[in-house]
Amino acid sequence: MTAIGQKRRDDTFDTTINIIMLVVIFICLYPMWYVLCLSFTNNNIVPTSEIWFLPKAITLDNYRAVFSNNDLSKAFYVTLKRTLIGTVMSTFLNAFVAYGLSKKNLIGRKFFLTLILI
Repeated sequence: MTAIGQKRRDDTFDTTINIIMLVVIFICLYPMWYVLCLSFTNNNIVPTSEIWFLPKAITLDNYRAVFSNNDLSKAFYVTLKRTLIGTVMSTFLNAFVAYGLSKKNLIGRKFFLTLILI
C-alpha cells in the first residue's frame, strides 16, 4: 500500500515540476521569439503591436537596412578583435599564475591562493 501511495506522490511531484519548468521555458523563450518576429515584420506594423505569435507581413527590409550600414562591419571587427585579444591574454595570464602558484616554495603562496579562491 505504501509503494502505491509513494508512486502517486512521485507522479504528482513530477507533474508539478514539469508544469513549472514549461512555464519557465516559455517565460525565457517568448521574448526572444517576439524579437525575432519583430525583426521580420514591416516597420509600419510594429508600432501597432499587432504581432503576437507570428509576424503578419514577413519582410527582410530590416535586415537589409542593418547590413547596408558600414558601421556594422566596423563594430563587428572591433568586437572580434577585443574577443580574440582578451581570450589570448586571459589564457596566458591564467597559465602564468597557475604555474607560479603550483610551486610550493613561492613566497606568499597561501595568501595568493586564498585571494584567488575568494
